[in-house]
Amino acid sequence: MQKDNSLLYRLFSNIPDEDTCQKVFDIILSDDEQLVLSDRLNVALMFEEGKSNSDIAAATESSAITMSKIREALSGSGLNLAGIIASASTNPYSVFSEVYDSLTEDVEYEKRADYITSLLRKFGKDPEIILDLGCGTGSITSLLAKKGYSMIGVDISSEMLAVAADKAEKNGLDILYLNQPMEDFELYGSVGAAVSLLDSLNYVTEEKDLEKTFRLVHNYLDPGGLFIFDINTAHKLKNILPGNTFCGESDKAFYTWENVYDPEYSLCEFTLNFFIKNGKNFTRHTETHYQKAYTDSFIKKLLKRCGFEVLAVYDDLTFDSPARSSEKVFYVARKVKN
Repeated sequence: MQKDNSLLYRLFSNIPDEDTCQKVFDIILSDDEQLVLSDRLNVALMFEEGKSNSDIAAATESSAITMSKIREALSGSGLNLAGIIASASTNPYSVFSEVYDSLTEDVEYEKRADYITSLLRKFGKDPEIILDLGCGTGSITSLLAKKGYSMIGVDISSEMLAVAADKAEKNGLDILYLNQPMEDFELYGSVGAAVSLLDSLNYVTEEKDLEKTFRLVHNYLDPGGLFIFDINTAHKLKNILPGNTFCGESDKAFYTWENVYDPEYSLCEFTLNFFIKNGKNFTRHTETHYQKAYTDSFIKKLLKRCGFEVLAVYDDLTFDSPARSSEKVFYVARKVKN
């Protein structure tokens, strides 16, 4: 039988975290096999530290033959195993959160914050407190706080919220940030308006979870309060992104972004490869994200079912009706039922 380890390599290269790795190892390796692997790794790391054969033999169970093979393989590999372990022990999302703002400089945050305030004025609302769902690193949250609103930011990523909190502190802003998922968030009181921007709601890929999110927003809104959010359109997720690869760079990182659409589940899969500067070298981090393609009719029906009245649907950052070619649209809904 011809030796082919490609499936094994592919499996290991796609394990997302240490907990999952442990579960995989428990499935495919016995305890003794895991101990052997651990022992061989320790031998290699001790070689990297410059330890002698006698020191390694005293500290491990490896034979002289095994040590010789490991030393030979390590010397010709060009790898730094200790460096790989140190990189893997850092949460990739934590590293990504540090460069996120530099990679999204084209988002025009100020323009979007101004658009939110113009929507509030257009529909006669001047809320004291605004909830920002899926606030990320808090760029728009901070801009709205600077406009005089009391802001609450909710996001599932503690790493992103750490950046957001630091940003607020540097700007002298008092913003409450909560590390919670959108479909299961909890507030201490009601808010006059809620926003969810930069297609955050597309990341809620289960319809039942999106309904839970809408119902929670409704629950925490003051009577007549506004819910303003944008989504990537089904047209964009089905026809614009799939099959295309996008690239971007900043002074801190370079990234590639590949997209595949699954029509059966109406999901667009984003594979993001980040090459983040680490001194003179780059550290690669790969993330996979999914966005759900929701139709306009579904969103409107769901809002109505959750106690909202749809006041308007606009093309991105305009007061124009969406076209078939629109890639992002804004919804403005009002709480009408208690």
